Amino acid sequence: MYIYLIYADIKIVLTAIILIFSILIFPIFIYIDIKFDKDYGKIQYKIKVFFIKILYGYIEKASDGIIIHLNRRKAVLIYYKNLFGMKEKVKPLKDYHLIKFYSELNIGVRDNLLLSFEIGYFYNFISEIISWITYHKKPYFKLSNYVNVYENKNIFKYECDSTVVFNLLMVTISLIKILVGKIYYAIRNRLQQN
Repeated sequence: MYIYLIYADIKIVLTAIILIFSILIFPIFIYIDIKFDKDYGKIQYKIKVFFIKILYGYIEKASDGIIIHLNRRKAVLIYYKNLFGMKEKVKPLKDYHLIKFYSELNIGVRDNLLLSFEIGYFYNFISEIISWITYHKKPYFKLSNYVNVYENKNIFKYECDSTVVFNLLMVTISLIKILVGKIYYAIRNRLQQN
């Protein structure tokens, strides 16, 4: 009876360890869709985790900043003067991988077809350079960019879809690194003060 209880306890512990590890390494896919239409004048965005929409709305320009509409009822105003200091405040996670990027540019300048072709060519040229670099550095990355040029039409529409993958183990390790770094610098600063 005693051996059976030890076996049952070990089985529960091993099952818990396997379950926790599986959750930590399970890939999480985030899909980001962005659309801009010159006629609409706003950037629409949608962020989904797997198939669940977690953020959606649009971004518009205001006189003193940028308004990000998080949903139908909630919006955030970011002042232009605060945009330059955001880089020091926000530390992005580096433990994610962009695995897919698709974009489509629809452009047309009325009475100036050459300018439309130049803009389309420049966009395609930059896209090919990025594609060549990512092909050699990250072969799993899929990049597709399309340009549509219109004649006798004033149009500027841009749409992009991207897929990002990460897992909770990467996030946990990053958080531990940040926490250990903060503790280390706090101890070092305290020792230097004494």
